[in-house]
Amino acid sequence: MKYASIFAGALLVLAAGPALAAKAFTTDAVHMFAGPGDNFPQVMRLSSGRAITIHGCVANYNWCDVEWRGNRGWVMGGALTLAYQDASTSVSDLGRSLNIPNVSFDVRSYWEKNYQTRPWYADRDDWYRASGGAERDALPNTSSRQ
Repeated sequence: MKYASIFAGALLVLAAGPALAAKAFTTDAVHMFAGPGDNFPQVMRLSSGRAITIHGCVANYNWCDVEWRGNRGWVMGGALTLAYQDASTSVSDLGRSLNIPNVSFDVRSYWEKNYQTRPWYADRDDWYRASGGAERDALPNTSSRQ
């Protein structure tokens, strides 16, 4: 009986995990970066109208951890939209109302999980130091790129 309760609890946790992800679309052609800021390496460029999964955003919703076809990275929240109350809504405008979870960013763990095959992965310690180390929210934009 004890093991049945543990098993049932584990199933609930597993079932709840994916429900936190949100489906959204890119509003324009945007760059996906390897961290929450345009000073990180570019992972790829997404064209306008791409359906993506949002795993979470930093506290102010200006950068979101997203996934497209197995590629993970960070996109500006203002470049993402999703349906809310019969209208398209920018993630940066209403992130909290949209129940998108807040996440923090750690270069080492995030890159270890997602970028081991990327050429800039070897420089992760330099990026870790440049980002201020440990977990942090978003870094300021260094340009007007999206």
